Amino acid sequence: MAATKTGPRCSVLQFREKKLDAKDYAGAIVDFDKVIEIDTEHPDAYNNRGLAELRLGESETASGNAKKAQRLYKTAIEDITRSIQIDSEDADAYNNRGLAKFSLGKSKSTRGKVKKVKKTQRFYEAAIADYTQAIKMNPKYAEAYKNQAKVKCKLGDIESARDDAEKAQRLYHDGITDYDKYIQLNNPEDVNESAADLASEKVKDSTVRVMSWAGGFYSGSGFFVKEDKVATNVHVVAQSGPVFVKLKGSVSAY
Repeated sequence: MAATKTGPRCSVLQFREKKLDAKDYAGAIVDFDKVIEIDTEHPDAYNNRGLAELRLGESETASGNAKKAQRLYKTAIEDITRSIQIDSEDADAYNNRGLAKFSLGKSKSTRGKVKKVKKTQRFYEAAIADYTQAIKMNPKYAEAYKNQAKVKCKLGDIESARDDAEKAQRLYHDGITDYDKYIQLNNPEDVNESAADLASEKVKDSTVRVMSWAGGFYSGSGFFVKEDKVATNVHVVAQSGPVFVKLKGSVSAY
């Protein structure tokens, strides 16, 4: 997850993050290089450069370039580790490093080769350690629970993985509830209960309400085109995290 803390030193970084958000990972790496040239102790620049390297590595993996992908994963781990050395209180950095370790371990996995299997297991265990640290810092970090569940499944720890996945699901639903409260509390007329309720209803005023929470909350309208398919104006549904749909006037989401 990309992260930028507030403060004067972050104004340049926020501009550089546009390429990362646009999935121009190679361009983002070049831009973060420039930020680090200006400020060699900028934790978010290292964290985000590592995230860009991780995503570029995933693209290389998908293209069959395993060796190039592994180099990118290793570089991502180094950059995010540097970020943590500068700021050890950033839960996002631990989550991102866990993702990089998991991806590197998965890329080295080869059936029948005991040494590689053991090396993969070590990377998976190291990823879990990072996710655990992220959750320790932020007990409501749904994405870290989800990522941890995935690695535990790979290690065969199905029961614990199920617990993490269920915890992530509850947290995503809690995020939706919190967003409803946010809509009401930030209404200019929030002193008027009926006006606040009306503001909340406006968000829900569609055939269905589509909700996604991938570290941040996204909401949009939509309608069913088939029993299990929804057309929507939410363009972030491909991001990590489940997507929920709520029928107009319904209390529950699914």
